[in-house]
Amino acid sequence: MKLKIKSIKLILYRFIFWIKTFRILKGITFYTYINMFLSLIIDILNYTFSERQDINPKLFLKKSCVFREKETGLVIVVRGATDDFFHALPGREGDVEEFIIRSLKDGDIFVDVGANIGYYSIRASRIVGERGRVYAFEPIPSTTLILKVNLKLNQCSNVVVYEKAAWSEDIFYAGRRSLTLRFPAGEYGLASAYGSSDHEVEVEAITLDEALKNVDHIDLLKIDVEGAELNVLKGSSKILFKTKKIVIEISRNHEEILRLLKQYGFQCRKAKLAAYYICEKTENA
Repeated sequence: MKLKIKSIKLILYRFIFWIKTFRILKGITFYTYINMFLSLIIDILNYTFSERQDINPKLFLKKSCVFREKETGLVIVVRGATDDFFHALPGREGDVEEFIIRSLKDGDIFVDVGANIGYYSIRASRIVGERGRVYAFEPIPSTTLILKVNLKLNQCSNVVVYEKAAWSEDIFYAGRRSLTLRFPAGEYGLASAYGSSDHEVEVEAITLDEALKNVDHIDLLKIDVEGAELNVLKGSSKILFKTKKIVIEISRNHEEILRLLKQYGFQCRKAKLAAYYICEKTENA
């Protein structure tokens, strides 16, 4: 069988990514630095010969690592042998991150659906302060554990964590309260209810309408759920009326989702980053 090797250009981009990572993240322990150096070498080789184009960078040694982000000052714990650190890199999501940070202020309400290990929840927690609140939804138990550790390390006492997947009411009509998420080994950030992968986990589900029924308004709603966007929105018919802004990654059902958001008075524009859209309520909504 003939090996398929990535182009020199793609491999160079991968190497540059790792160099930038060393500039952004400071390992708090010696082990963390060792893991980063070894992972750079292994990841470049793995990426070069992998048939997948979307394979996320990983730390390959299994023990957890602790980083301090030089720009933000955040302290982040990540699992070894996972892509956790990739999802906690400042600036990785460009204009999407800029919009989230720029949109929030002291006293605001931020809802983070697909919180992962907590990068946006922590940053939002710092901005909205004691008068504000962050609601973080992360269904995978092992990821939620790391999320809670990171919130504690960064003294985020204004964050409410839901260890559940945000979903539509359809699942409850079928008499179920859970669903199955699948993901490639170590790539928890790609966990999805759609598609097929080697690893899977059964998680609890809840609608945003149910979870946030006592929240009187939402300043910013972030949705990053790997293809389940429409399911989340169908379970949010009430809270969408009281939401001002949405940042959403749309992986499936683009036209239906944009049409639905328009019905709720949102005007959406394509972000520069991948499949993300930035949506804001129009003045007449």
